[in-house]
Amino acid sequence: MKKKLVFLDLDGTLWTLDGIPESAKKAIALARNNGHKVFANTGRTQSEAAKELYSIPLDGYVFSAGSHIIADQKECLCKPLSMEQIQAIQDFLDPLDVGYSLEGKERTFMNKANQKFFAKAQEANRVGVGVFPDFSAMKKEDFGQIMKVSIHSKDPIDFSNLSSLGLVFTPFTIEAVKDYFIGEITMKEYTKGTAIDFLKSHYKDYETMAFGDSENDVSMLLEADISVAMGNGNENVKKIADHITDDINQDGLYKAFEYYGLLIR
Repeated sequence: MKKKLVFLDLDGTLWTLDGIPESAKKAIALARNNGHKVFANTGRTQSEAAKELYSIPLDGYVFSAGSHIIADQKECLCKPLSMEQIQAIQDFLDPLDVGYSLEGKERTFMNKANQKFFAKAQEANRVGVGVFPDFSAMKKEDFGQIMKVSIHSKDPIDFSNLSSLGLVFTPFTIEAVKDYFIGEITMKEYTKGTAIDFLKSHYKDYETMAFGDSENDVSMLLEADISVAMGNGNENVKKIADHITDDINQDGLYKAFEYYGLLIR
């Protein structure tokens, strides 16, 4: 069997509010022992990666929706937003009075509305959720490491103007706060899918697999040779997947690894 290069989304795929299922940890360990490579592929920035992510050995990490890649402990790609892009985003968002975060490779900052939003999310015990400093705490050098912008609004926002800035808005849902309009602004040329394409050149003899559950996983599911949707995933994600496994809380990750033969030599 051809060795697999496996990419895992985090929220709703690798972990739940309660952390990483033991069956998922076992599946990843067995797969890696069998010569397969396993990567996290997340919209989260490196600064916001929860400690749970580092509780299991992995072969690398895709952060910031594809614009920051680490493979075999080496940084292969890091493309922050430009100062011009950040300024344009802030000029657009500030008059709307919505919650948003400037999420960085090393440090993340929030406006006051987003601090309130995440304080509520902390009460729900969401994995990796934290309340970060206000924009007023930012120093000049902090603007050079911002990778993406996250939005939390009570009302929908028209982001059609982003394309001219080389940016794109991707909406997604979070069950715990499903009444909010939520999404992220990232650079148009980088996605979870382009990260898979990028890493194919580093691991040329591997077949690629991607696991996801939400709208922001679509690009990697379409790019991978084999795509798997979690049973708890969005219906649109399930429609494009090659295989639908069980719910994350029903050993879905382990069962999919088993189904595709990653757990046997």
